[in-house]
Amino acid sequence: MPDNPDARSPESLSPSREALFQLLTEEINDVIEIEKLKGWTPYVLIASLLSGSWVLIQDLFNARYSFRNVTVVFLLITFMLLLTLNIRHGLDTLAEGKRRTGLFLSPDSGNSSFVLLVESLWMAVIVYCSLRLRPWVSSRSLLPAVVFHAAAAIVFIIGIFVVSARLPTPRPHPRNQRIAVLIRMIIVALIEGTAIAGIFRSGIVHELSLVDTRVGGLIAFGALGIVYLADSGSETSYPRKELSEIRRDLVLGSISTMDGLQRTRVALQGMSLSDLFQRDMRELFALTSVARGEYSEALAKIFIFRASIGTADSENPRERELERLALGNMLEVMERHELQIHDILIRYTRLLASVKIRLNVMAKLYRAAGPDKNRLMGEIEKDRVPADVLQERFIREFLGFQALWNERFPDDRRAHVPFSRRELNAGGR
Repeated sequence: MPDNPDARSPESLSPSREALFQLLTEEINDVIEIEKLKGWTPYVLIASLLSGSWVLIQDLFNARYSFRNVTVVFLLITFMLLLTLNIRHGLDTLAEGKRRTGLFLSPDSGNSSFVLLVESLWMAVIVYCSLRLRPWVSSRSLLPAVVFHAAAAIVFIIGIFVVSARLPTPRPHPRNQRIAVLIRMIIVALIEGTAIAGIFRSGIVHELSLVDTRVGGLIAFGALGIVYLADSGSETSYPRKELSEIRRDLVLGSISTMDGLQRTRVALQGMSLSDLFQRDMRELFALTSVARGEYSEALAKIFIFRASIGTADSENPRERELERLALGNMLEVMERHELQIHDILIRYTRLLASVKIRLNVMAKLYRAAGPDKNRLMGEIEKDRVPADVLQERFIREFLGFQALWNERFPDDRRAHVPFSRRELNAGGR
């Protein structure tokens, strides 16, 4: 019979181990080439910073300068640089033709904690210099810049904790991202432009000397150079580092081809809820599997013991004592299995409650998470159905044996209801 290509399994459609290795190698090379296009290397930056520092030291010790004028030059050049970089970044983002991948979370922000710390300190220095310059420049001109850069410093500090905890960051739809970038570009242009115009209108620019201009310019360009140096000198960028680790694990056999393919997709495209809740889903499925095993073992013992328990009440004292012992042992065995399953269900219900809360939060924060949330909850419910069926059968068998015990031994009645403990009911099952 000829093969039907439409009937092939997803595993057969996945790339081979060699093809995935080749893909990772090509992607790593592409990332390296993209990083080279930035035009800045750590050696060039270090040489430039050393040369500028030498000139700056000579000016600071041998020439006369004004702290106020140096602050003016520093802020003017910094605002101009930020304005230029913001417009360039905005235009580049608007020109990118990215397609929507359906994934809405990024596993890493793209910066290390050290880079975010340097950027937050840079913004804090800008805020400090702006506040020191306010007595000579209209507060209406510098106040927006102070608020904006202070907020940026706070955002960078929060980013340090996000990156350190390896929390996923939002990955907006390209259309929404372009709108947000456009709005941000306009707002930043207005803020920086207002601050630049305010400094020029104050007339301080006419009082600048050559030494003031050189010192302030060296400090401004040096601060930006330190930021770039921290960025280039930090750990390898996330895509290249993650792809290198995947390729290494793939070669060493630490991961399967399917796991490598999934990690590659997350590194290149982003994360969905199934990636974010993968560990929780595995634990839920594992607990369900263990519970099914306990149910199956208990029901198998029931099948074996059923043959040893007669359907009629014997009048022989010896046989009656043996029936009492066998039936009592059967009930005790079932209660032990119930206790073991009860502990599993407690862990399951607590984890499931946590997963539901986090899924609901994610679905409210990100509209794209709604379908993923419904799909994951459907998988959880589908996986739990066989265990629920076994539980109902277990309860029926237990209650049947307990009723038989009460019928034959009414002087020692039992009234236990399986899985009725308070802790399990509190779990929401």
